[in-house]
Amino acid sequence: MKRWIWALAALALLWSPKSGVDVGKLRPVQVVRVAHEGAQVEIRTDVGAWGAGMDISAALEALHEGAEGVVVLDTAEYLLVDREDPALILEMGERLRPSCMVCIGDADPETVGAYLQVHGPETTVSLYRAGERRLSRLEEKDGRLELVS
Repeated sequence: MKRWIWALAALALLWSPKSGVDVGKLRPVQVVRVAHEGAQVEIRTDVGAWGAGMDISAALEALHEGAEGVVVLDTAEYLLVDREDPALILEMGERLRPSCMVCIGDADPETVGAYLQVHGPETTVSLYRAGERRLSRLEEKDGRLELVS
């Protein structure tokens, strides 16, 4: 799985308009969490990068500016949202692969990747765009994660 992520990161780098990026500085992402924090949107990733802003674009700009290395969102497999907000999901989905899976949850993105690989949500970004609005909910019960349909 890690080889696949690195391969995608390398491809993203090759197609990127930027040149001269050290491959060692690439931070391929598996999990992205988008949450509402008051009037702002906060984005966190499983590689520890995060950013906040008044909208998705501002939050992503802050994420990229504050990250150690180059955060590669093209490799994200899971999108967690704190609540169902179709506009937010669709806007963030434009920046992710169509096969990225979407669910509701407020878990720490740094800890849920392994669980989601085994118990992944069924709705992808492309299905959500096509009108499938049935999202699973990632919940923590007694210290254990559970994906509830």
